[in-house]
Amino acid sequence: MVWKTFPSKLEDKARLLLCNAHRGLTFVKIAADTGLTENWLSDFSMGQLKHPSVGRVEAVYNYLSDAPLEV
Repeated sequence: MVWKTFPSKLEDKARLLLCNAHRGLTFVKIAADTGLTENWLSDFSMGQLKHPSVGRVEAVYNYLSDAPLEV
């Protein structure tokens, strides 16, 4: 079965924040602080995940953004 992908501005912004994070902010540090794995962060940053979990994407965004998402 082929799953349709849907464009996501949140995913794009989170990936941009991750790719442009301060050089001293490593995947090791982000993983330790968010509970995500370094492998997931690496795959996400390179766009290798076809359907990343919205919760994980939100965790990256909230960790790196100056204005975390609010409900």
